Amino acid sequence: MIRVGSFVTQWLMARLPQFEALHPDIDLRIEASSGLVDFRTSEVHAAIRLCGGNWPGLYSDKLMDEWLVPVCQPAMLAKLGPVSDHADLKRYRLLHSVTEPWTSWLLDGEQDESSLRIITDDSAAIVRAAETGGGLALARWSLVADDVRIGRLAVASKKFVPFNRTYYFVCPPKHCNVPKVAAFHSWLRAEAAKQAAPDGGLASR
Repeated sequence: MIRVGSFVTQWLMARLPQFEALHPDIDLRIEASSGLVDFRTSEVHAAIRLCGGNWPGLYSDKLMDEWLVPVCQPAMLAKLGPVSDHADLKRYRLLHSVTEPWTSWLLDGEQDESSLRIITDDSAAIVRAAETGGGLALARWSLVADDVRIGRLAVASKKFVPFNRTYYFVCPPKHCNVPKVAAFHSWLRAEAAKQAAPDGGLASR
């Protein structure tokens, strides 16, 4: 199970005002956790999970795919140039989280450890480091797509690697027809459908 706290910070929170405008009568309580919620003992009605998608006894709906994309400040990209292989990476200070290592992007598994400057378990922190000029980050596309769109970050490569996990909406079957859960699920599906893939297409569902 990969933490979705970074997804809440980078993707969900920016979109929640739209949900609140559509449903001013619904109060949301959002918990960011790295553990699986136990719906039998928790007051949580639904969850977003970044996993393989197999949860016996639970309803699950795929929201969108994910990719790993190299990003950095636009000025840094203009100075050091795009990357396509291991040799190109040597021009940069490399940043990554423990769940999105550069070995995932380098299909041959090569990696110059001397170029790694920041490694953390917080994917959002890696994005922040890239925005402040800390180096070239390998990041989940959902966490950086908005920043790329507004020009805060730039995509440094045409090479996008599909991530091995996918975002799912999950809840007990009995919660599917709870009005507030159904409203949030419907809105979430619509927002996920708008998510563009790194190549400019739509993220598949």
